Amino acid sequence: MDYLSLPLKKRAGLRAKDTCGNFAKYPAAVGGIWTREGSGPLFTPFNGERGMLSAYIEKPSLRFEGNSREICQNGGSRAVTHNGWYVDNSQFETTQGVVYRLPSAKGFVAGASDPWNSKKDGTGPFLLMPDVFDNEISAARAADSFAERYAEFLREDDAKQQAEAQIEDKQEEIASLRNAIRDLVAGIRQSNLAPVVCARLRADIQRLRSESADAWQRIRTLQSNYWESVS
Repeated sequence: MDYLSLPLKKRAGLRAKDTCGNFAKYPAAVGGIWTREGSGPLFTPFNGERGMLSAYIEKPSLRFEGNSREICQNGGSRAVTHNGWYVDNSQFETTQGVVYRLPSAKGFVAGASDPWNSKKDGTGPFLLMPDVFDNEISAARAADSFAERYAEFLREDDAKQQAEAQIEDKQEEIASLRNAIRDLVAGIRQSNLAPVVCARLRADIQRLRSESADAWQRIRTLQSNYWESVS
């Protein structure tokens, strides 16, 4: 089984039930990736782009060198002045570039911090890039660029999810409007209703049909461009 292909929560559940300690005995990479056989692909594209290969590291065992802002500021030129990249369109959570030092002075690895589980300075779980760098400055700049692209991917995913939720809400609204129209039509068919009452019911039906048309138009807009859900 390729455990890296499973959702993160499912892997966490499997790890919690691992009474034999196989996950600890057979880590697939630096920092420990969850896979029993260690035969699955270590680095997988998080958004289908080969240039964005990454591996999720839950508990880094390497020495934390710093985040991109701290390292680039200390390094002088081309400083990173921000504190991270927003990963949601509400601009609440962020990810930032992080750098770790390999043992025995064999270089540095870089990645993007976990927006929901890392600490403010970037320490903690992170998304590891499949590259090794000769110095921390190069690693920090690459990490910042990687974090930016990772944030863009998450913002896009956030927009897609919001679009799907809004479409579902609109579909429920249309169903409710359809039922209301059906009830009004049934009321008009009652022979004992006064003409003025029927006229009012017809006006209500027209209004509800207009609302239904607006809801359908919103669905079509979201289906053609999910970014409209956050605009």
